[in-house]
Amino acid sequence: MRVTLMHNPKAGDAEHGEKQLMTALAKAGHHATYQS
Repeated sequence: MRVTLMHNPKAGDAEHGEKQLMTALAKAGHHATYQS
């Protein structure tokens, strides 16, 4: 499935970087585009 990840890295208390999020989506079988 193709998805677009819209990420605000400064929002919230947890730290989830672009690489970590994109890797998780790829492992789940998604083809993701990242937008920050």
